[in-house]
Amino acid sequence: AAATWPPLRQRLHPATPSLPTAMSRTYLVVLASLLAGSAAQSASSPVDDARAAYESALERARKAKAEVEDYLEAQPSNKTEMEEAVEEIAERVDEAMKKATEDAEEAFRGRLAELKHSRGNVSVIHRLAKAAEKAAEEVGHAPAKAAKRTLREGKREAKSLGRKAEAAAHAAYKAAKALERAQRKSGLSERIYEGEFGKHEHVTENMEDRAGDLRGDAEDAAERLSDKAADRVEEKAHAMKRAAEKRVQKLKKEVRTAEVEAKNATESIADKDSSEKKDEKDDEDDEKKDDKKDE
Repeated sequence: AAATWPPLRQRLHPATPSLPTAMSRTYLVVLASLLAGSAAQSASSPVDDARAAYESALERARKAKAEVEDYLEAQPSNKTEMEEAVEEIAERVDEAMKKATEDAEEAFRGRLAELKHSRGNVSVIHRLAKAAEKAAEEVGHAPAKAAKRTLREGKREAKSLGRKAEAAAHAAYKAAKALERAQRKSGLSERIYEGEFGKHEHVTENMEDRAGDLRGDAEDAAERLSDKAADRVEEKAHAMKRAAEKRVQKLKKEVRTAEVEAKNATESIADKDSSEKKDEKDDEDDEKKDDKKDE
C-alpha cells in the first residue's frame, strides 16, 4: 500500500509543540510575578481593615439616624391627623384591656380548678385558695395595666430608636479612633493621620449630637400623642376597671366556696379512713376473742 504523509497516527494525535527551555523559564517568572502581585492586592492591611470598619460603622449610624427622622416624619402634622392617630391608639387600648381581662380570668379559672380538685391535705388547699384569690385580684388590675402598657408603646419605640442612633454614632467615632491607631502603627505621617481623624471626629460627633436631639424630639412627640390618647380612653378605662373590681368580688366568693368544699371533702375522706381502720381493728379483736374461746 502506498504510504501516506504524515502518518495517520500523527494526524489523529498531533504532538503539542514544546516551548524552548529559556522561553519556558521566562514564562514561569512572569506568571509568578503576576500571581504575587495579585495576592498582594487581595491581602488587606490593618489600615485597610480599619478604614472599612469605619465606613461600615458610619453607614450604620446614618441609617439609624434616618430611622428616627422617618419616625418623626410619620407623626401627625395637623389636627385631622392627630385625631386619627389618637383614635387608632384608643382602639388598640380598648382591645388590649379586653384581651388582658380575658387572659386574667382564664388564668383564674385554672387556679380555681386546681383548688376544686385538691383533696387530702388542708394546708395545700389553703395555699391553692390563696393563689386563686391572687389570680382573682389580677382580673381587677388587668385593664389598667394593659391600658398603661399600650399607651407607652409609642414612647418605648421613640426611646429605642433614639438610643440606637446615639449608640451607632458613638460606635462610628470609636471606629474612627481605631483607624487613627492603625495609621499611626503603620508608620504613616502624623500630619496625615491626625488630619484625617479630625475630619472623622467632626462628622461622628455631629452625628451623635444630632442623634441626641432627634431622640428628644421623638420622645416629646410620642408623649404628646400618648397623653391625648390617654385623655380619650380615660373614661372607658375607669369604667372597665370598676366592672372588673365588681367581678373580682364574685370570683373571690367562688374561691371561698371551693375552699370549703375541698376541705369538707378532705375531712370526709379522713373520717372514712378512720372508720375503716376502726372496723378493721374491731374485726381483729373479734378474731382474737374467737381464738381464745376455741382454746
